[in-house]
Amino acid sequence: MRLLKASTLEFEEFLGNSIPSYAILSHTWSEEEVTLKDFELGREKSKIGYQKILKTCEKTLADDLEYAWIDTCCIDKSSSAELSEAINSMYNWYSQSKICYVHLEDAESFNLQDEKDAEEFGKCRWFSRGWTLQELIAPSKVVFYSRDWIEFGRRQDISDYLSRITGIDPEYLKNPTSEQLFAFSIAKRMSWASKRKTTRVEDMSYCLLGLFDVHIPLLYGEGGEAFIRLQEEIIKQYYDHSIFAWGEISSILLTAPYYIPFPTRIYDSLLARSPAMFRDSANIVSFEPRDAIPYTFTNRGLSIQLRLKRQMLHNTALLNCYCLNDLEHELAIPTAGDGEQQSRINSMLYRFNRKEIEDMRSRNGFQPSILRFSSSLSSVYGNESDPRRGFIFVPRSSNYRISEAKPDGIWNADRHLIMLDYQMKSYVQLQLEFRLPAGDSFKWRRDIAVYIQADYWAEPRFFYLIGEIPADQEVQKTIQNLPIYQWGPPKSIKIFERGRVFNISIELVREDVLGQDMDVLYIHLSEVSDRGEKKTLRLKSLSTYMKKSFKLGRST
Repeated sequence: MRLLKASTLEFEEFLGNSIPSYAILSHTWSEEEVTLKDFELGREKSKIGYQKILKTCEKTLADDLEYAWIDTCCIDKSSSAELSEAINSMYNWYSQSKICYVHLEDAESFNLQDEKDAEEFGKCRWFSRGWTLQELIAPSKVVFYSRDWIEFGRRQDISDYLSRITGIDPEYLKNPTSEQLFAFSIAKRMSWASKRKTTRVEDMSYCLLGLFDVHIPLLYGEGGEAFIRLQEEIIKQYYDHSIFAWGEISSILLTAPYYIPFPTRIYDSLLARSPAMFRDSANIVSFEPRDAIPYTFTNRGLSIQLRLKRQMLHNTALLNCYCLNDLEHELAIPTAGDGEQQSRINSMLYRFNRKEIEDMRSRNGFQPSILRFSSSLSSVYGNESDPRRGFIFVPRSSNYRISEAKPDGIWNADRHLIMLDYQMKSYVQLQLEFRLPAGDSFKWRRDIAVYIQADYWAEPRFFYLIGEIPADQEVQKTIQNLPIYQWGPPKSIKIFERGRVFNISIELVREDVLGQDMDVLYIHLSEVSDRGEKKTLRLKSLSTYMKKSFKLGRST
């Protein structure tokens, strides 16, 4: 550890138990900060940040301390090894200091009893930076100074004001200890960082290492992958389901029967993309059941046991978590997938009544299941843009069935869903097999192609082709040349079969499916009589199908 001797402004290095008592500075970086290289080249006095160093040393000597540590000049940032060691040791260095001086360079001296001053205090840049979170809670003593180095408060005396700004419990701020820190759930600690930012994306993860007492190698250039690695390291050391409790907590209280809305976005991973996704998680508490099974990482992602209830459009997985102000409900996340492989299907957290959980378990409701979730950032968020996945529901019918769908994997026969990636453009081809009328034995096949064009900010546009399907390139060329007003399904296609005339048309509508707006694909068939009249061939209606197959709380 490199320390600055306050009386001589000379650097000295110490190892292990030989490190003397020292003061430490917490601040936000600005222009012309003084680096170690500046001291070596003798140009430190020419920079604006030199006055900050002088004031820190002055305060250090006034507190009967001989040494100070200042991040701008006590780390050789040209050495990647030293920088990595410093970042992984930062929390401990602040924790072991005798006193921490917080210099708010964008603030005048405050009278926090004044409402306007208290409001301005909260606007200081220091409260919005990622690195300053650990600098607030790690030291045993923290003193706040204005731009002109006028003291206006100590952490334990202004803890109520600090709590309003940071969301950290005021009682904890009065005398923070490691035991108290690690008693808080992972989600709660993440929520403290949810509104903070760092200049480099990776630092938003590296600045949190001390809060969870973990260490990871520094890999600048990895971007958001750093936060995935941080969460993976936390998972290796703690059994705490609250790390999966990110997102908005729904106001919906789930009771049986119930329905969780089906989304237009899927998160393949259980892991969050950034601390910002824990913004609503400050009151989440986790618990560890006696029969808890440790989760593991494999080459296929995270393997974890959750209590799962499989349903028609989605599954529901219970986390071992609840909200501090709501002891009667446990938190649940909606998932989708077949077998062990699952994906989280939206960023909502739902509350489920604990009594009903036990009741449903006795009726083969929620069952402990080993599940797998991807942990790769690329599979969660795509390469260049945030993906959306669309779901088109096709009601079942006794008159037709979908015999083939292309490309492979786009048709979920169990749930009767077309699953689409809205990545620029998608093309779907369905092959339908009809049996008309009921009781007749003849069959014929007709292809229906659904061409979908969507972008991130707009709802998808649809175009349908009925009949013989040309090559993909020809379809795309045809669609691209269509004016906007021609988008949409054709009115109908007339088909002659065995001396009879049929009209086939399809319709895509937005309808309420068990409480959630979804795209529903209707296939309309009608027979044209000799007199030109249309006789509609009844298909099983969506409402009838829902009553029989969608029964809430049952899966098909």
